[in-house]
Amino acid sequence: MQFTRQRYQFGSIRKVPRKKGPPAWEFRYREHLNGKACQKQVTLSAAQYHTETQVRRAVEQLLNKLNMESGPIREPEPSFGFLIDRFILEEQLLEIRDQNPGPTDLEGLQYSTACSYLSMLERHIRPRWGADPTSRVRPAIVQ
Repeated sequence: MQFTRQRYQFGSIRKVPRKKGPPAWEFRYREHLNGKACQKQVTLSAAQYHTETQVRRAVEQLLNKLNMESGPIREPEPSFGFLIDRFILEEQLLEIRDQNPGPTDLEGLQYSTACSYLSMLERHIRPRWGADPTSRVRPAIVQ
């Protein structure tokens, strides 16, 4: 009987200079296709992502997808910031905020509610608990 060890992939991030323009972030990871490992790379703008933490947050969804495909293993929990991003995306808060005040064309929350949620999430909740695993964040503390 042969055992194979499944691994959780974190990828590597490094800041690289460019000949012209600002430096860029390189996120490198491995993708397994037909039994072979291929090294892949995603390049992100250093002007848009100032810190390595911001880059990690941007590639978190890609990492989760890669690790789900690699098979059943015990995976680290997603960060609370990942759940915040998912909530903002599913509730279309950014799209609602970009419309004019008043009734919106989108179904869901009102304009004022969406703006209020975004303000609380970005100014208070994400800076305090964004990087923490979801198991450490308790509802009573956030409330």
